[in-house]
Amino acid sequence: MLKKLLVSVLSMMVVACVVFSVVALVFFMTPSRKAQAGISLPSTVTDPEPSAEASTESSGDSTYDNIYIADVHQSLTLRTQPDSNSSPVMEEGLASMTKMQVIQFIDNTNFAYVEVINGPYTGFTGYVNRDYITRLGEPTIRVGN
Repeated sequence: MLKKLLVSVLSMMVVACVVFSVVALVFFMTPSRKAQAGISLPSTVTDPEPSAEASTESSGDSTYDNIYIADVHQSLTLRTQPDSNSSPVMEEGLASMTKMQVIQFIDNTNFAYVEVINGPYTGFTGYVNRDYITRLGEPTIRVGN
């Protein structure tokens, strides 16, 4: 009988501790009305002012009109021909956010002929799938997801 009473008391204490823990968690995790009133989010988000380097690049110089970035999670394959089955120019693909200048979009294909303009493969040329490049300054689709 004593054993049964002890088990009952301990069980009730465990339940009480669990309930107290849940109540405390909810209490401390929920911000107060005063704190909620102090939270404000901007109605619009604007890009920061362009740096001096960026402003000199885009100040009417047409060589920067065709700058695109590799809009990929991992890497973008630079190929020798405008064909998904053609050989890659190098073993590793272009890293996400690599800048490239589009020399020509290839008609009737999904490819663009590009020259890499930053990173370890600067100066390399080849073909990339145009679905995975985004014009510099436009919203990206895949990067950072």
